[in-house]
Amino acid sequence: MPVIFVSNGVESIVANRFVQSQPWHEFLSQTYPHFQETYSDFTRDIFRAILLTCMILVIIGIYGSAKRRDWSILLVLPSILAASAIVFLIKHIIPFPRTWIYIIPFIFLVADAGFTYITENVSHRIRSLSKVAAFVAGTAIAVPLICMNEITNYPDTGTFSEAQIVAKYLKPIMTTNDTIGVRVPADWPTYFYLWYYGVPELKAERNPETQKVFLVVKKSSYSIMDMTDKPFVNLLILGDMALYQVVGIEEQ
Repeated sequence: MPVIFVSNGVESIVANRFVQSQPWHEFLSQTYPHFQETYSDFTRDIFRAILLTCMILVIIGIYGSAKRRDWSILLVLPSILAASAIVFLIKHIIPFPRTWIYIIPFIFLVADAGFTYITENVSHRIRSLSKVAAFVAGTAIAVPLICMNEITNYPDTGTFSEAQIVAKYLKPIMTTNDTIGVRVPADWPTYFYLWYYGVPELKAERNPETQKVFLVVKKSSYSIMDMTDKPFVNLLILGDMALYQVVGIEEQ
């Protein structure tokens, strides 16, 4: 709703360049690699024992729900997956892997049903111990993630702490005729601080003869060689950031 209100309509959601349908041959050729990437992203840094346990609980949850004729649990995951598949095929475009995140809570619902089904059929003492074990396991997973700040270091979170320094450095030297090149995951943090510090917005039409080209590199993710094969000079190197300016032969 905020997006719809700010942009005066739904076009920015249903008609942006990321949701335009692909040709069928292109869509079908990318489908399997897409789900491979999605599975890899969603299971990143999770121990195999935990994944296996979750899968077993889901199977038991489906079995227990079918046995008890608990249709709300039995049908929730198939319904979500079927509806998602229909939209996926009708739209026939490969989305970002994170698009499927909304399915995860429904998987946990079924896994929780499996855990409940197991604990309902054991003694009260074992049931209590299993709840304590589940709490300890959850804590053992969550605490290291919090203490080591692992999630903010993932490349797909857009973390780029040096973006503020880049914007401050470019503010006095960058004009509306200049351009800046920066890649994921450093792009949006850099754009934000350029806006925050009032760096002049780039004009649609620029004079290539007087234009300066700046390139921002997040060294842990990509290099300057990935961005250009033209001559360049180093402007600033600090931490995980390197700032370059492309130069012509006459400027060398």
